[in-house]
Amino acid sequence: MTIQISTSAWQDAPAPADRPLLAIGDVHGRLDLLHVIHRHLEAEVLPDARAHGTPLVAHLGDYIDRGPDSLGCLLAADAFAPEACETLLLPGNHEQMALDALDGREGIDLWLMNGGTSALAGMDPDAFAEAARGPLARLEGRWLLSHAGVPRRTTPAEVPAMDWRGTPHREDDHPLWVRDAFLGRGQTYPCGTAVLHGHTIARDVEVKPWRVGIDLGAYRTGRLCLAEIREDRIRFHIATSPPRPTDVLPSRAGGHDDRRPAAPLRARVAGAPRMAETSNALPGDRPRRPISARSTFVWVIIPFAFAALLTGALVWIDPTTLRGATGDQAGPLGVLWLIVFGVALREGVRMPWIVRDAMDFGGLRPNARA
Repeated sequence: MTIQISTSAWQDAPAPADRPLLAIGDVHGRLDLLHVIHRHLEAEVLPDARAHGTPLVAHLGDYIDRGPDSLGCLLAADAFAPEACETLLLPGNHEQMALDALDGREGIDLWLMNGGTSALAGMDPDAFAEAARGPLARLEGRWLLSHAGVPRRTTPAEVPAMDWRGTPHREDDHPLWVRDAFLGRGQTYPCGTAVLHGHTIARDVEVKPWRVGIDLGAYRTGRLCLAEIREDRIRFHIATSPPRPTDVLPSRAGGHDDRRPAAPLRARVAGAPRMAETSNALPGDRPRRPISARSTFVWVIIPFAFAALLTGALVWIDPTTLRGATGDQAGPLGVLWLIVFGVALREGVRMPWIVRDAMDFGGLRPNARA
Protein backbone atom coordinates (compact mmCIF):
# COMPACT_ATOMS: atom_id res chain seq x y z
CA MET A 1 0.00 0.00 0.00
CA THR A 2 1.57 3.25 -1.19
CA ILE A 3 1.75 6.16 1.21
CA GLN A 4 1.84 9.57 -0.42
CA ILE A 5 3.24 12.84 0.96
CA SER A 6 1.56 16.14 0.13
CA THR A 7 2.99 19.53 1.09
CA SER A 8 0.86 22.66 1.42
CA ALA A 9 1.86 26.15 0.37
CA TRP A 10 3.41 28.47 2.91
CA GLN A 11 0.98 30.71 4.80
CA ASP A 12 1.21 33.27 7.59
CA ALA A 13 1.83 31.71 11.00
CA PRO A 14 -0.05 32.88 14.12
CA ALA A 15 3.32 33.75 15.71
CA PRO A 16 6.94 33.92 14.54
CA ALA A 17 9.44 31.21 15.46
CA ASP A 18 12.99 31.89 16.62
CA ARG A 19 14.20 28.75 14.84
CA PRO A 20 12.63 26.07 12.61
CA LEU A 21 9.94 24.15 14.50
CA LEU A 22 8.67 20.79 13.24
CA ALA A 23 5.93 18.87 15.03
CA ILE A 24 4.25 15.53 14.31
CA GLY A 25 0.65 14.95 15.37
CA ASP A 26 -1.06 12.00 17.07
CA VAL A 27 0.22 8.70 15.61
CA HIS A 28 -1.87 6.12 17.51
CA GLY A 29 -0.05 2.99 16.38
CA ARG A 30 0.39 3.90 12.70
CA LEU A 31 4.07 3.05 12.45
CA ASP A 32 3.88 2.91 8.66
CA LEU A 33 2.85 6.57 8.46
CA LEU A 34 5.42 7.61 11.07
CA HIS A 35 8.27 5.98 9.12
CA VAL A 36 7.24 7.85 5.96
CA ILE A 37 7.09 11.18 7.83
CA HIS A 38 10.52 10.54 9.37
CA ARG A 39 12.06 9.75 5.98
CA HIS A 40 10.46 12.81 4.41
CA LEU A 41 11.80 14.96 7.24
CA GLU A 42 15.36 13.79 6.78
CA ALA A 43 15.37 13.84 2.98
CA GLU A 44 13.23 16.85 2.05
CA VAL A 45 12.62 19.16 5.01
CA LEU A 46 15.60 19.26 7.34
CA PRO A 47 18.36 20.00 4.76
CA ASP A 48 16.73 23.35 3.95
CA ALA A 49 15.52 24.03 7.51
CA ARG A 50 19.05 23.79 8.95
CA ALA A 51 20.02 26.89 6.99
CA HIS A 52 17.69 28.89 9.25
CA GLY A 53 18.95 27.61 12.62
CA THR A 54 18.98 24.39 14.61
CA PRO A 55 15.61 22.74 13.99
CA LEU A 56 13.49 21.44 16.86
CA VAL A 57 11.63 18.24 15.93
CA ALA A 58 8.79 17.42 18.34
CA HIS A 59 6.39 14.52 18.58
CA LEU A 60 3.19 15.75 20.24
CA GLY A 61 2.13 12.54 22.02
CA ASP A 62 -0.47 9.77 21.67
CA TYR A 63 1.86 7.24 20.07
CA ILE A 64 -0.09 4.30 21.48
CA ASP A 65 -3.59 2.76 21.41
CA ARG A 66 -6.12 2.10 18.65
CA GLY A 67 -3.60 1.39 15.87
CA PRO A 68 -1.64 -1.80 15.13
CA ASP A 69 1.83 -0.99 16.56
CA SER A 70 1.73 1.11 19.71
CA LEU A 71 5.11 0.29 21.19
CA GLY A 72 6.76 0.44 17.76
CA CYS A 73 5.56 4.01 17.31
CA LEU A 74 6.75 5.08 20.74
CA LEU A 75 10.19 3.52 20.29
CA ALA A 76 10.56 4.90 16.75
CA ALA A 77 9.73 8.42 17.96
CA ASP A 78 12.13 8.04 20.87
CA ALA A 79 14.94 6.78 18.61
CA PHE A 80 14.49 9.43 15.90
CA ALA A 81 17.57 11.64 16.16
CA PRO A 82 18.58 13.32 12.89
CA GLU A 83 21.88 15.18 12.76
CA ALA A 84 22.15 18.82 13.79
CA CYS A 85 18.65 18.83 15.32
CA GLU A 86 17.07 18.86 18.74
CA THR A 87 14.31 16.32 19.30
CA LEU A 88 11.43 16.39 21.77
CA LEU A 89 9.14 13.55 22.86
CA LEU A 90 5.99 14.84 24.56
CA PRO A 91 3.41 12.63 26.31
CA GLY A 92 -0.25 12.46 25.35
CA ASN A 93 -3.27 11.56 27.45
CA HIS A 94 -3.05 7.95 26.22
CA GLU A 95 0.50 7.64 27.58
CA GLN A 96 -0.73 9.22 30.81
CA MET A 97 -3.54 6.65 31.16
CA ALA A 98 -1.16 3.77 30.44
CA LEU A 99 1.55 4.96 32.83
CA ASP A 100 -0.98 5.55 35.61
CA ALA A 101 -2.41 2.04 35.12
CA LEU A 102 1.02 0.38 35.08
CA ASP A 103 2.23 2.37 38.09
CA GLY A 104 -0.88 1.51 40.07
CA ARG A 105 -1.95 5.16 40.38
CA GLU A 106 -5.23 4.49 38.59
CA GLY A 107 -7.30 1.51 37.57
CA ILE A 108 -6.94 0.07 34.09
CA ASP A 109 -10.55 0.37 32.94
CA LEU A 110 -10.29 3.96 31.68
CA TRP A 111 -7.26 3.08 29.56
CA LEU A 112 -8.97 0.04 28.04
CA MET A 113 -12.10 2.04 27.33
CA ASN A 114 -10.01 4.50 25.31
CA GLY A 115 -8.37 1.95 23.03
CA GLY A 116 -5.75 0.47 25.36
CA THR A 117 -6.45 -3.12 24.36
CA SER A 118 -4.51 -2.69 21.13
CA ALA A 119 -1.50 -1.40 23.09
CA LEU A 120 -1.59 -4.25 25.62
CA ALA A 121 -0.94 -6.97 23.04
CA GLY A 122 2.78 -7.69 22.87
CA MET A 123 3.91 -4.58 24.78
CA ASP A 124 7.02 -4.59 26.96
CA PRO A 125 5.97 -2.52 29.98
CA ASP A 126 9.52 -1.55 30.97
CA ALA A 127 10.42 -0.30 27.48
CA PHE A 128 7.15 1.61 27.33
CA ALA A 129 7.61 3.25 30.74
CA GLU A 130 11.17 4.30 29.89
CA ALA A 131 10.23 5.89 26.56
CA ALA A 132 6.99 7.58 27.65
CA ARG A 133 8.30 9.74 30.50
CA GLY A 134 9.07 12.96 28.66
CA PRO A 135 8.52 16.63 29.53
CA LEU A 136 4.89 17.75 29.49
CA ALA A 137 5.34 20.66 27.05
CA ARG A 138 7.93 23.09 25.69
CA LEU A 139 7.69 26.87 25.48
CA GLU A 140 9.87 27.79 22.51
CA GLY A 141 9.94 31.54 22.01
CA ARG A 142 6.35 32.56 21.24
CA TRP A 143 5.24 28.99 20.57
CA LEU A 144 4.02 26.43 23.10
CA LEU A 145 4.35 22.83 21.93
CA SER A 146 1.78 20.77 23.81
CA HIS A 147 -0.30 17.65 23.28
CA ALA A 148 -3.75 19.08 24.02
CA GLY A 149 -3.41 22.81 24.68
CA VAL A 150 -3.70 25.22 27.61
CA PRO A 151 -6.09 24.44 30.50
CA ARG A 152 -8.54 27.07 31.65
CA ARG A 153 -7.29 29.76 34.03
CA THR A 154 -3.73 28.92 32.89
CA THR A 155 -1.22 30.76 30.72
CA PRO A 156 1.03 29.02 28.17
CA ALA A 157 4.09 29.81 30.30
CA GLU A 158 2.62 27.81 33.20
CA VAL A 159 1.86 24.64 31.25
CA PRO A 160 5.34 22.98 31.13
CA ALA A 161 5.52 22.89 34.96
CA MET A 162 2.02 21.44 35.50
CA ASP A 163 1.41 18.00 37.00
CA TRP A 164 0.17 15.75 34.20
CA ARG A 165 -0.32 12.45 36.00
CA GLY A 166 -3.73 11.23 37.19
CA THR A 167 -7.20 11.16 35.68
CA PRO A 168 -8.74 14.63 35.40
CA HIS A 169 -11.79 15.51 37.48
CA ARG A 170 -12.63 18.09 34.82
CA GLU A 171 -10.88 17.68 31.49
CA ASP A 172 -10.54 21.43 30.90
CA ASP A 173 -8.31 21.64 34.01
CA HIS A 174 -5.85 19.04 32.71
CA PRO A 175 -3.02 19.84 30.26
CA LEU A 176 -3.37 16.51 28.42
CA TRP A 177 -7.18 16.45 28.24
CA VAL A 178 -8.28 20.05 27.73
CA ARG A 179 -10.61 20.69 24.81
CA ASP A 180 -13.52 23.15 25.02
CA ALA A 181 -11.90 25.84 27.19
CA PHE A 182 -8.90 25.92 24.87
CA LEU A 183 -10.40 25.26 21.44
CA GLY A 184 -13.15 27.82 21.93
CA ARG A 185 -10.99 30.52 23.50
CA GLY A 186 -11.37 32.82 20.50
CA GLN A 187 -8.52 35.20 21.31
CA THR A 188 -4.73 35.24 21.46
CA TYR A 189 -2.73 34.69 24.63
CA PRO A 190 -0.64 37.38 26.34
CA CYS A 191 2.56 38.28 24.52
CA GLY A 192 1.11 36.79 21.32
CA THR A 193 1.96 33.20 22.23
CA ALA A 194 0.44 30.54 19.99
CA VAL A 195 0.02 26.80 20.68
CA LEU A 196 0.95 23.93 18.37
CA HIS A 197 -1.08 20.89 19.46
CA GLY A 198 -2.82 17.62 18.59
CA HIS A 199 -5.34 15.64 20.70
CA THR A 200 -8.55 16.87 19.04
CA ILE A 201 -9.23 15.30 15.65
CA ALA A 202 -10.19 17.62 12.79
CA ARG A 203 -10.92 17.00 9.13
CA ASP A 204 -8.03 19.28 8.19
CA VAL A 205 -5.34 21.27 9.96
CA GLU A 206 -6.75 24.18 11.95
CA VAL A 207 -4.92 27.51 11.95
CA LYS A 208 -6.36 30.01 14.44
CA PRO A 209 -4.85 33.20 15.90
CA TRP A 210 -4.04 31.39 19.17
CA ARG A 211 -3.48 27.79 18.06
CA VAL A 212 -2.62 25.33 15.28
CA GLY A 213 -4.20 21.87 15.55
CA ILE A 214 -2.63 19.01 13.58
CA ASP A 215 -4.40 15.82 14.76
CA LEU A 216 -5.97 14.35 11.62
CA GLY A 217 -7.00 11.02 13.21
CA ALA A 218 -4.24 8.89 11.67
CA TYR A 219 -5.52 5.62 13.14
CA ARG A 220 -8.85 5.87 11.30
CA THR A 221 -8.21 8.25 8.39
CA GLY A 222 -4.73 7.17 7.32
CA ARG A 223 -3.48 10.80 7.49
CA LEU A 224 -0.56 11.92 9.67
CA CYS A 225 0.49 15.57 9.75
CA LEU A 226 3.89 17.22 10.12
CA ALA A 227 3.75 20.97 10.76
CA GLU A 228 6.73 23.11 9.76
CA ILE A 229 7.14 26.64 11.13
CA ARG A 230 9.92 28.80 9.75
CA GLU A 231 10.16 32.42 10.91
CA ASP A 232 6.67 33.86 10.36
CA ARG A 233 5.41 31.20 7.94
CA ILE A 234 3.88 27.75 8.38
CA ARG A 235 3.16 24.82 6.07
CA PHE A 236 2.05 21.22 6.47
CA HIS A 237 3.33 17.88 5.18
CA ILE A 238 0.68 15.14 5.28
CA ALA A 239 1.36 11.42 4.83
CA THR A 240 -1.74 9.72 3.45
CA SER A 241 -2.65 6.09 2.95
CA PRO A 242 -6.07 4.50 2.41
CA PRO A 243 -7.45 3.72 5.90
CA ARG A 244 -7.38 0.04 6.67
CA PRO A 245 -10.13 -1.32 8.95
CA THR A 246 -7.74 -3.89 10.37
CA ASP A 247 -5.55 -1.07 11.69
CA VAL A 248 -8.22 0.01 14.15
CA LEU A 249 -8.44 -2.59 16.86
CA PRO A 250 -11.63 -2.28 18.93
CA SER A 251 -11.28 -1.60 22.62
CA ARG A 252 -12.14 -4.32 25.09
CA ALA A 253 -15.63 -2.86 25.37
CA GLY A 254 -16.18 -3.63 21.69
CA GLY A 255 -16.00 -7.32 22.45
CA HIS A 256 -14.04 -8.26 19.31
CA ASP A 257 -10.36 -8.25 20.32
CA ASP A 258 -9.58 -11.65 21.77
CA ARG A 259 -5.80 -11.25 21.80
CA ARG A 260 -4.12 -11.66 25.16
CA PRO A 261 -1.54 -9.19 26.49
CA ALA A 262 2.06 -10.36 26.65
CA ALA A 263 2.88 -12.23 29.86
CA PRO A 264 5.05 -9.48 31.47
CA LEU A 265 2.33 -6.92 30.96
CA ARG A 266 -0.42 -9.31 32.10
CA ALA A 267 1.44 -9.73 35.36
CA ARG A 268 1.87 -5.97 35.77
CA VAL A 269 -1.76 -5.25 34.98
CA ALA A 270 -3.04 -8.04 37.23
CA GLY A 271 -1.73 -6.12 40.23
CA ALA A 272 -3.28 -2.83 39.19
CA PRO A 273 -6.43 -1.73 41.02
CA ARG A 274 -9.71 -1.76 39.19
CA MET A 275 -11.26 1.63 38.71
CA ALA A 276 -13.72 2.67 41.37
CA GLU A 277 -15.46 4.92 38.88
CA THR A 278 -17.27 4.39 35.61
CA SER A 279 -16.51 6.69 32.71
CA ASN A 280 -19.26 8.45 30.81
CA ALA A 281 -17.36 7.93 27.55
CA LEU A 282 -18.56 5.61 24.86
CA PRO A 283 -16.09 2.81 24.07
CA GLY A 284 -13.08 4.26 22.32
CA ASP A 285 -14.05 7.83 23.22
CA ARG A 286 -12.69 10.27 25.76
CA PRO A 287 -14.41 10.52 29.14
CA ARG A 288 -16.38 13.70 29.72
CA ARG A 289 -16.42 13.34 33.51
CA PRO A 290 -15.23 10.25 35.40
CA ILE A 291 -17.75 9.29 38.09
CA SER A 292 -15.62 9.09 41.21
CA ALA A 293 -16.77 8.45 44.76
CA ARG A 294 -16.17 12.11 45.55
CA SER A 295 -18.19 13.50 42.65
CA THR A 296 -21.03 11.07 43.37
CA PHE A 297 -21.11 12.17 47.02
CA VAL A 298 -20.96 15.87 46.22
CA TRP A 299 -23.33 15.98 43.27
CA VAL A 300 -25.78 13.17 44.02
CA ILE A 301 -25.87 11.91 47.60
CA ILE A 302 -25.81 15.34 49.27
CA PRO A 303 -28.51 16.90 47.01
CA PHE A 304 -30.74 13.83 47.35
CA ALA A 305 -30.31 13.72 51.12
CA PHE A 306 -31.04 17.43 51.44
CA ALA A 307 -34.11 17.18 49.19
CA ALA A 308 -35.40 14.13 51.07
CA LEU A 309 -35.00 15.77 54.49
CA LEU A 310 -36.62 19.00 53.32
CA THR A 311 -39.47 17.09 51.69
CA GLY A 312 -40.13 15.05 54.82
CA ALA A 313 -40.13 18.11 57.06
CA LEU A 314 -42.41 20.21 54.88
CA VAL A 315 -44.83 17.38 54.08
CA TRP A 316 -45.13 16.68 57.81
CA ILE A 317 -46.02 20.36 58.30
CA ASP A 318 -48.24 20.74 55.22
CA PRO A 319 -48.99 17.78 52.90
CA THR A 320 -50.01 20.16 50.06
CA THR A 321 -46.47 21.42 49.52
CA LEU A 322 -45.77 18.68 46.98
CA ARG A 323 -48.50 19.98 44.69
CA GLY A 324 -49.61 23.40 43.62
CA ALA A 325 -52.70 25.06 44.94
CA THR A 326 -54.89 23.58 42.20
CA GLY A 327 -53.39 20.12 42.55
CA ASP A 328 -52.50 19.86 38.85
CA GLN A 329 -49.07 21.47 38.82
CA ALA A 330 -45.79 20.89 40.59
CA GLY A 331 -45.31 22.80 43.80
CA PRO A 332 -41.98 24.17 45.13
CA LEU A 333 -40.78 20.73 46.25
CA GLY A 334 -41.65 19.23 42.91
CA VAL A 335 -39.44 21.82 41.26
CA LEU A 336 -36.71 21.07 43.80
CA TRP A 337 -36.77 17.38 42.91
CA LEU A 338 -36.62 18.19 39.20
CA ILE A 339 -33.47 20.24 39.85
CA VAL A 340 -31.90 17.41 41.88
CA PHE A 341 -32.58 14.87 39.15
CA GLY A 342 -31.22 17.32 36.58
CA VAL A 343 -27.96 17.66 38.50
CA ALA A 344 -27.65 13.88 38.76
CA LEU A 345 -28.12 13.45 35.03
CA ARG A 346 -25.68 16.28 34.36
CA GLU A 347 -23.01 14.36 36.22
CA GLY A 348 -23.65 11.23 34.21
CA VAL A 349 -25.20 9.22 37.04
CA ARG A 350 -27.88 7.21 35.30
CA MET A 351 -29.42 4.03 36.63
CA PRO A 352 -29.09 2.17 33.28
CA TRP A 353 -25.27 2.38 33.47
CA ILE A 354 -25.19 -1.16 34.87
CA VAL A 355 -27.08 -2.44 31.83
CA ARG A 356 -24.88 -0.32 29.55
CA ASP A 357 -21.65 -1.82 30.93
CA ALA A 358 -23.04 -5.33 30.70
CA MET A 359 -23.80 -4.72 27.02
CA ASP A 360 -20.36 -3.20 26.45
CA PHE A 361 -18.42 -6.11 27.88
CA GLY A 362 -20.69 -8.61 26.14
CA GLY A 363 -20.12 -6.92 22.80
CA LEU A 364 -23.85 -6.17 22.39
CA ARG A 365 -23.58 -2.40 22.06
CA PRO A 366 -21.93 -1.02 18.88
CA ASN A 367 -18.93 1.24 19.18
CA ALA A 368 -20.68 4.52 18.39
CA ARG A 369 -17.54 6.64 18.20
CA ALA A 370 -13.95 6.00 17.26
